[in-house]
Amino acid sequence: MEELETVQPGRRPKGALNKTARDLRQMISNFLMENFEEVQKSFKEIPPKEKIKVYCNLLAFAVPKLRPSDELMLERLSDEELNELLEKLKEAANRQLSEMETG
Repeated sequence: MEELETVQPGRRPKGALNKTARDLRQMISNFLMENFEEVQKSFKEIPPKEKIKVYCNLLAFAVPKLRPSDELMLERLSDEELNELLEKLKEAANRQLSEMETG
Protein backbone atom coordinates (compact mmCIF):
# COMPACT_ATOMS: atom_id res chain seq x y z
CA MET A 1 0.00 0.00 0.00
CA GLU A 2 1.33 3.48 -0.91
CA GLU A 3 2.22 5.81 1.88
CA LEU A 4 0.61 9.22 1.62
CA GLU A 5 2.81 12.17 2.43
CA THR A 6 1.43 14.03 5.39
CA VAL A 7 1.28 17.78 5.10
CA GLN A 8 1.25 19.88 8.21
CA PRO A 9 -1.55 22.45 8.32
CA GLY A 10 -0.46 25.77 6.80
CA ARG A 11 2.48 24.18 4.93
CA ARG A 12 3.01 23.44 1.25
CA PRO A 13 3.49 19.87 0.07
CA LYS A 14 7.14 18.96 -0.57
CA GLY A 15 8.26 20.33 -3.96
CA ALA A 16 5.35 22.76 -4.31
CA LEU A 17 6.31 26.32 -5.25
CA ASN A 18 5.33 29.25 -3.12
CA LYS A 19 3.24 32.01 -4.70
CA THR A 20 6.23 34.31 -5.27
CA ALA A 21 8.29 31.64 -7.03
CA ARG A 22 5.29 30.55 -9.09
CA ASP A 23 4.55 34.18 -10.11
CA LEU A 24 8.21 34.82 -10.96
CA ARG A 25 8.38 31.72 -13.15
CA GLN A 26 5.23 32.85 -14.94
CA MET A 27 6.67 36.34 -15.53
CA ILE A 28 9.91 34.86 -16.90
CA SER A 29 7.94 32.48 -19.10
CA ASN A 30 5.84 35.39 -20.43
CA PHE A 31 8.98 37.46 -21.10
CA LEU A 32 10.60 34.60 -23.00
CA MET A 33 7.49 33.98 -25.08
CA GLU A 34 7.06 37.69 -25.91
CA ASN A 35 10.71 38.09 -26.96
CA PHE A 36 11.30 34.72 -28.59
CA GLU A 37 11.56 36.01 -32.18
CA GLU A 38 14.03 38.74 -31.23
CA VAL A 39 16.16 36.24 -29.33
CA GLN A 40 16.06 33.86 -32.31
CA LYS A 41 17.33 36.64 -34.61
CA SER A 42 20.15 37.50 -32.20
CA PHE A 43 21.05 33.83 -31.87
CA LYS A 44 21.73 33.61 -35.60
CA GLU A 45 24.33 36.40 -35.33
CA ILE A 46 26.60 34.89 -32.68
CA PRO A 47 29.71 32.79 -33.49
CA PRO A 48 29.30 28.98 -33.67
CA LYS A 49 31.14 28.21 -30.43
CA GLU A 50 29.04 30.73 -28.50
CA LYS A 51 25.91 29.45 -30.23
CA ILE A 52 26.47 25.90 -29.00
CA LYS A 53 27.02 27.14 -25.44
CA VAL A 54 23.78 29.12 -25.50
CA TYR A 55 21.91 26.19 -26.99
CA CYS A 56 23.25 23.79 -24.36
CA ASN A 57 22.28 26.18 -21.60
CA LEU A 58 18.74 26.34 -22.98
CA LEU A 59 18.58 22.57 -23.32
CA ALA A 60 19.05 22.30 -19.55
CA PHE A 61 15.42 23.37 -19.28
CA ALA A 62 14.22 20.59 -21.59
CA VAL A 63 16.60 17.67 -21.00
CA PRO A 64 18.84 16.49 -18.14
CA LYS A 65 21.93 18.65 -17.60
CA LEU A 66 25.20 17.60 -19.23
CA ARG A 67 27.92 16.17 -17.05
CA PRO A 68 31.18 18.20 -16.89
CA SER A 69 33.01 15.54 -18.92
CA ASP A 70 30.45 16.02 -21.74
CA GLU A 71 31.03 19.78 -21.74
CA LEU A 72 34.80 19.30 -22.05
CA MET A 73 34.25 17.17 -25.15
CA LEU A 74 32.56 20.13 -26.86
CA GLU A 75 35.76 22.15 -26.64
CA ARG A 76 37.56 19.55 -28.78
CA LEU A 77 35.10 19.83 -31.69
CA SER A 78 35.79 21.89 -34.80
CA ASP A 79 33.41 24.68 -35.87
CA GLU A 80 32.04 22.36 -38.56
CA GLU A 81 31.39 19.59 -36.02
CA LEU A 82 29.79 22.09 -33.62
CA ASN A 83 27.50 23.38 -36.37
CA GLU A 84 26.51 19.82 -37.28
CA LEU A 85 25.77 19.05 -33.62
CA LEU A 86 23.80 22.27 -33.31
CA GLU A 87 21.66 21.38 -36.33
CA LYS A 88 20.94 17.93 -34.90
CA LEU A 89 19.97 19.48 -31.56
CA LYS A 90 17.70 21.98 -33.31
CA GLU A 91 15.99 19.19 -35.24
CA ALA A 92 15.44 17.21 -32.04
CA ALA A 93 14.10 20.28 -30.22
CA ASN A 94 11.77 21.12 -33.11
CA ARG A 95 10.45 17.55 -33.13
CA GLN A 96 9.85 17.75 -29.40
CA LEU A 97 8.07 21.12 -29.74
CA SER A 98 5.89 19.75 -32.55
CA GLU A 99 4.96 16.74 -30.43
CA MET A 100 4.10 19.02 -27.49
CA GLU A 101 1.92 21.24 -29.70
CA THR A 102 0.01 18.31 -31.21
CA GLY A 103 -0.18 16.28 -27.98
